[in-house]
Amino acid sequence: MAWPGGLHISGSDNMESGRPYLIVTNHSSLFDIPAIMALQPNIAWLAKNHLFKIPVFGHLIRRLGCVPVERKNLIRTGREISFKAGGRIKNQSIGIFPEGTRTLDGNLLEFRRGFIRMFRNCRIDILPVTLNGFFSLKPKNRFVIHPGKKLEIIVHKPLTYMEFSDDTDENIMNTVRQRILMDYKI
Repeated sequence: MAWPGGLHISGSDNMESGRPYLIVTNHSSLFDIPAIMALQPNIAWLAKNHLFKIPVFGHLIRRLGCVPVERKNLIRTGREISFKAGGRIKNQSIGIFPEGTRTLDGNLLEFRRGFIRMFRNCRIDILPVTLNGFFSLKPKNRFVIHPGKKLEIIVHKPLTYMEFSDDTDENIMNTVRQRILMDYKI
């Protein structure tokens, strides 16, 4: 895929080829998913349940293999995620935006705990990824795309299940958020 202004990827040596990860990244644009898929094409995405009801878009995300997530019933959602995504995890990475929605001002939002449940239930390593320039390219609240923006994907060192499985949810969330935030630019 050709990207306006080019796409620079750094830290790809932090990913082991052919190994599935729980890819946790910031969310600021419609182009975040294609960007991550340029980095890791074999990926299933977690998506809010109501998105599957949107005509055309719902069909598209089903075709992409997205797994529906119901926010209001976290216990049921956790079981669904583990069941639906867990079967894929042997061969496929899972992508999640822990902010839950695209940012409106370019700043990183607080993280939700859903990815921690995936980490614990599926026993999969977390791969933090920072996306830069995508908010300037096409934010949620602007219809126009501004081509020519410098786009960057930074792949950080993974949090291995072996290393972090006994850690607290709060510490894991903070560690992932800090890794994404340390190189984050709007």
